[in-house]
Amino acid sequence: METRANHLLIGSFVLLATVGLFVFVVWLSRIELDRQYSYYDIFFEGSVAGLAVGSDVSYRGIKVGSVVGIDIDPSDPRRVRTTVEIREGIAIREGDRASLQLKGITGLAFVNVEGGQATSPEIVATTDEHLPIIPSRPSHIEQLVMGAPELVGRSIALVDRVSALLNEENQRHLSGILEHLDNIGASLASRREHIERIIDTVDASRHDIAESAKLIRTVALKTDGLVDQVSRTLVVAQSTFEGADQLMTEDAKQLLSALATTAQSVDRAAREVESITAQNKDSLRA
Repeated sequence: METRANHLLIGSFVLLATVGLFVFVVWLSRIELDRQYSYYDIFFEGSVAGLAVGSDVSYRGIKVGSVVGIDIDPSDPRRVRTTVEIREGIAIREGDRASLQLKGITGLAFVNVEGGQATSPEIVATTDEHLPIIPSRPSHIEQLVMGAPELVGRSIALVDRVSALLNEENQRHLSGILEHLDNIGASLASRREHIERIIDTVDASRHDIAESAKLIRTVALKTDGLVDQVSRTLVVAQSTFEGADQLMTEDAKQLLSALATTAQSVDRAAREVESITAQNKDSLRA
């Protein structure tokens, strides 16, 4: 009785789990059916290795859709026609460009769209197109592949130049230079004690030069003070000379004025004596 009850319980649990899973799948499918998508064509010139149906489509790095078709363009076999679906609400505008990018280190590729301005009009299909076309540009992978031959050519030229530089003659010269450097090193090693004495002498001389510099600085400071004192003394002497000169000039003026006055007095006295003499000439003769 208990065994039959356990089997009934297990069966009921399995049945409920199955029904729940079925309801979840239906609900998820309904969400996918209700979601609206816009479809675009992208024409890639070159290899689309790593890209497959179901690969992601990103807009500025955010997943917005997936790849739904990959085929060779019937009008130009050099191009690969890639059809993508992008969920509704993501506007692809003029100026947007699609490129292939690698997802990590897995080697899988995805389509990334970016570059347009927010004010640009949306891309629409023309009368000759079945779907709107998103212009493409070479991816970093294609640029690397396209530049590989040039890179290989430059590498070969560089190797040739290095080989020409390291010919036998230059190798002999280089060996001679290394030998000379070895001899110079051995010579310096043999004269190590002499070099150490020179360094010690230079160190002692440096100390003496530093002391001399300090002495010169002290003397210069004292000389500056003496120069200041001499300058002040010269200023005082100049002031004294100017005062003496002014004093002498004023005394000389007074002396000359006194001498002029004395000369005038002597002249008047002489004229008076001469007048008196002329008046009493007879009396003086008698």
